[in-house]
Amino acid sequence: MQSTEDPEARKADLVAKRGYIKASLTKLIKSLQESTSELSRQNLLVKQERLTSLFSKYEELCMEILDEDGDEYEEAYMRALVMLRELTVQPSAAPAGAVATARDTPASTSSKNGKTKLPTITIPTFTGKCHEYKTFIGLFESLIHNDSSLEDIQKLYYLRNYLADEPYALIKNLPLVSESYSESLTILKDRYDNKFRITNEHINNLLELQCITKSTSTNIRNFVCNAKQELAAIKNLNQSVDTWDPVLLCILTKKLDSYTNKEYQLSRQDDKEPTLKQLFDFLDKRALALENAEPAARAPMQQRLEPTHRFEQQRFEQQNKKKTAHPSASNIAASTTSCLFCVAASG
Repeated sequence: MQSTEDPEARKADLVAKRGYIKASLTKLIKSLQESTSELSRQNLLVKQERLTSLFSKYEELCMEILDEDGDEYEEAYMRALVMLRELTVQPSAAPAGAVATARDTPASTSSKNGKTKLPTITIPTFTGKCHEYKTFIGLFESLIHNDSSLEDIQKLYYLRNYLADEPYALIKNLPLVSESYSESLTILKDRYDNKFRITNEHINNLLELQCITKSTSTNIRNFVCNAKQELAAIKNLNQSVDTWDPVLLCILTKKLDSYTNKEYQLSRQDDKEPTLKQLFDFLDKRALALENAEPAARAPMQQRLEPTHRFEQQRFEQQNKKKTAHPSASNIAASTTSCLFCVAASG
């Protein structure tokens, strides 16, 4: 016999049940934030079990309703669960406020107990650029993945908070269980640990280096620094950069201003094959020479002249304007005369 229950009525019933679960979750999480430091370890374990049970029912109802209902409850649940796990694993840990911040890493808090307070190490948010994956995952593994005091569910929480855009979208629908942590790492590795694409991104950065339009010490040093940085990144991918000198020289010299490029061509020896190191050495030497030759800032001419001299110069310019408006033979001859103060100042 088929059920005659109205689908709309059933959905409304499920939504009402989910609302009750959400209210229970909110109440439990709020109580944890207010009184966690006063609870015993046994009480914390009971509340942790209650929190997990409520959220499991919440997820089941969301699946039946076919509605994700936003991410705020999921995030609040993850924060509360991580807080409880840390306090139950380490009973003498700090109160809730000290561990509930998403961006605080274990490495930053552990340094507080040492003799020397080291600067906080910040893990950058990974947004999906392949050439940034190695840096991100290296820091994450060093600070969080290799920390044996953290459980996988806690590591998953930290991982999710350091992802944005596409990387976060790839793993956000995984179940909030310990097993999802290793699966999340595998998904990110398969998607972004692409040696061919990473190499291409660094090569494109080389090709798109900003040209030196004006030969100043700052422009030259920035150019050399950016080029060396991209080449070092490619070399770290086990590419044979040392054999690329002819190609790299062709690319980089085209980005120099005409005067610097001419000076470089005159400086090298025609009977020897040019190398990339020689180009960088030339640019470093040229930047240093420009720095040393830069004169001290000079005040404008009018600021250096005495008030009376300035007045004489203005009067002289006004006379010249009148003579130019009504030229005559004597005026033309007089127009070649210079202001004595200007002559003295320029001398």
